[in-house]
Amino acid sequence: MSNLKYIFLAACLLSFTACEKFLEKTPQGVVSSDQFFADEKNLDLAVDRIYGTLSWREYTIGRQFFSTHEMGGEDFVGSSNNGIGTTLNTFQSFTYDASQGFLQQYWDRTYANLNFCNQVTDRTPAMKNRELAEKAEAQAKFFRAYYHFELVNVFGQAPLRDHVPTAASEYDIPKSSEEALYTLIISDLEYAIAHLPTKSEWGAAGNGRITKGTAQGLLAKVYLFRQDYAKAQQYANDVITSGQYSLFNDYRQLFHPSNLYSSENMMPGGYLFTSTI
Repeated sequence: MSNLKYIFLAACLLSFTACEKFLEKTPQGVVSSDQFFADEKNLDLAVDRIYGTLSWREYTIGRQFFSTHEMGGEDFVGSSNNGIGTTLNTFQSFTYDASQGFLQQYWDRTYANLNFCNQVTDRTPAMKNRELAEKAEAQAKFFRAYYHFELVNVFGQAPLRDHVPTAASEYDIPKSSEEALYTLIISDLEYAIAHLPTKSEWGAAGNGRITKGTAQGLLAKVYLFRQDYAKAQQYANDVITSGQYSLFNDYRQLFHPSNLYSSENMMPGGYLFTSTI
């Protein structure tokens, strides 16, 4: 009988070991980020995902974007509606708090977008194809600057994200100062200016891509907000004298869908959306 006990115990131990090994197997249907970026050609797909983040500004008629950017202005007319109108009025009166849903969604999505940028910038330094890597890194750094600039203008201080977190301690970090945020914003835009193609260098195949002029224009705006008017003028003049852009001749038609890539458009402007619902 005692031998049977030992046999039974050995069988149980073997079954536990087998289960442990089975459960520890890497899922075969999931491609890890390391596997994805092992093929450097996939870098372009990661960059395209960053461009896709811009379409979220129009999500649910852009209420998260417009509530944080426009509704505090004097040209916003409030509503007496006790539903959504009351919610939007809180932005004009600046009586919202951190629990406000639109604000939470804007915060969460902006940091998700920064993660897409950092997925690219974390990997480009080690890539062998330097032309591909630098062009991808320039686009990712432009958008990283763009989203940090959004955060600093909406919230003032905010956590700075310049890489993908690798440890649990990095997920809950304190706010960075405005100065630290602006330092990264300016550095990222300077890199973008140095490595992005111009509009004509992109050519028609690059319609919708950010350009050297786009980065110069945003950096001019950054310095304008910093009240460094000399540098704001410098980068604005770089755009004006580049010959890449000009004022569109018919303002009424400027925002028509057929003019997404007009002479005046400096930011990506074309999106196709197909519902799967």
